[in-house]
Amino acid sequence: MFESYGTLSILQKLSRVNWLVIVLVMMLAGIGVATLYSVAGGSFEPWAQRHAVRCAVGLVVLLACALVPARYWMQAAVPGYLVALGLLGAVPLVGSEAMGAKRWLNVGSITIQPSEFMKVALVLVLARFYAAVPAASVSRVGWVSVPLLLMAVPIVLTLKQPDLGTALLFAGLGLGMMFLAG
Repeated sequence: MFESYGTLSILQKLSRVNWLVIVLVMMLAGIGVATLYSVAGGSFEPWAQRHAVRCAVGLVVLLACALVPARYWMQAAVPGYLVALGLLGAVPLVGSEAMGAKRWLNVGSITIQPSEFMKVALVLVLARFYAAVPAASVSRVGWVSVPLLLMAVPIVLTLKQPDLGTALLFAGLGLGMMFLAG
């Protein structure tokens, strides 16, 4: 069902990466760096340098994720969704409030926003669901209700924070995947 990368070398795996997408993303990041450089009056401090470093780290993470075989992502989909759901559920109980909204969890010295993890987890769990459903059954009522439920729970939890923008993003991600699945 999923492509096996087990015996391929790193160079062979990198050759399968869609480099056009990587180049386009890095061009956008470069425009961001140039804009921040300009806004700071021709200086890389305080914003452009930090943005460039974050983009470089993001590129490394992106490439590392691209090297992971799809079967591992599919295996991590349900546990990742459940963990992200648990974190979202913990926000109203132990979350920290800022500007009138409870959206963050304090974990030691760092603050995390569980909805960011849910964005990835929702895409993965829906991809896993649709990979297991026969193509002819995708649009049947019984098979449509499962993805709607998978989307509804994080949407409701996010609306309670309140965070309408992220809730709408979850809806858009889920409905877009439902549309693409058929």
